Amino acid sequence: MISPYADSESYLLNSTSSGVCPVEFLRWGWRSYLSIYEETEHNRQLIDNCKWRNSELWRMCNLLDDVPSDLSGPLASKFLVSTALACPLHDEGVEFVEKLRSNGATLDHIEARGSHCIALSQLDIKARTDFLEKFKRNVFGSNN
Repeated sequence: MISPYADSESYLLNSTSSGVCPVEFLRWGWRSYLSIYEETEHNRQLIDNCKWRNSELWRMCNLLDDVPSDLSGPLASKFLVSTALACPLHDEGVEFVEKLRSNGATLDHIEARGSHCIALSQLDIKARTDFLEKFKRNVFGSNN
C-alpha cells in the first residue's frame, strides 16, 4: 500500500475483486496505522487532518511523496514491481513505477491479470514466469 488516501480509480473499479483483502480492510489498515479512530467511506479528509500529515514521519506514510530524486547511480537499487489489473492498489503501483522511472530507476514492471491476492498464481502463467525470470536475473545476475 503506497498511498494512505485509498481513493484512486482502481479502488473504485476493483473494490469487489477480492474477498481475501477487501477495500474496506485496506482503508481500515491505514486508519489504524495512523491512529485515526473515526469510521468513514473516504480516507482523504481524515488523512489530511491527521497528526502525522505535517510531521517528518509523513514520508513513511505516503511513499510517493518521498521517492529519492536520483536513482540512476552505479550503486542504485534495481526495482521489480508487480501490479495486477483487477487490484484496488493497481493505480498506486503504476504511479509508483512512473515516479521511479522519472527519477532514473532501473526497473522491471510486470502487469498481471487478476487481483492482488492471485495475480502471480496459475491465473496468469506468463506474468508469473516473467516475474520469476526477472527476479532471478536481478538477484543472481544475468548469467543464471
